[in-house]
Amino acid sequence: MDQHQIFDRNLLRQRRLRALRQHGKTGDFLLARAADDLEERLSAVERRFDVAVDLASHTGLAAEAINRSGKADMIIRVEQDPSFLQTAFPAVVADEEILPLKPSSIGLIVSLLSLHLTNDTPGTLLQIRRALKPDGLFLGAMAGEATLSELREVFVATETEISGGVSPVLHLLPMCGT
Repeated sequence: MDQHQIFDRNLLRQRRLRALRQHGKTGDFLLARAADDLEERLSAVERRFDVAVDLASHTGLAAEAINRSGKADMIIRVEQDPSFLQTAFPAVVADEEILPLKPSSIGLIVSLLSLHLTNDTPGTLLQIRRALKPDGLFLGAMAGEATLSELREVFVATETEISGGVSPVLHLLPMCGT
């Protein structure tokens, strides 16, 4: 792994594939909840989109939520591995850190619980912005800065008690700030 990377993206992909093989769509209750929230938010949008992209949501639940909302004429899934693409929607195999989307070509892009695991989240968000039409919409769900704050506090207190200080080594994933 490159020393400037935070995440080993191949390892993450392998773990997600293992979870998908072992549990299918039922193994990720947080993703299912995020997809339900996505569908609810889309119900408040008073327009349709010619093309919607489900970006790296892994199980197809986001694409299904867009489809149920009736807000998109076409839904395209973008996934890092073809094993995630076992759904009826058109698909592209690509890494969400290097989007193969033309500028100003997409009306709606959604990404559920993936972008906080990119090595360059601001750069990925910039690529999403470039791919959106001028009146396009991005809806994303990712772990925020207060996620698991109690666990972080326990790690700090325990490490301080045991070793007299806190190690600079990350014990939990970095989270997106507000």
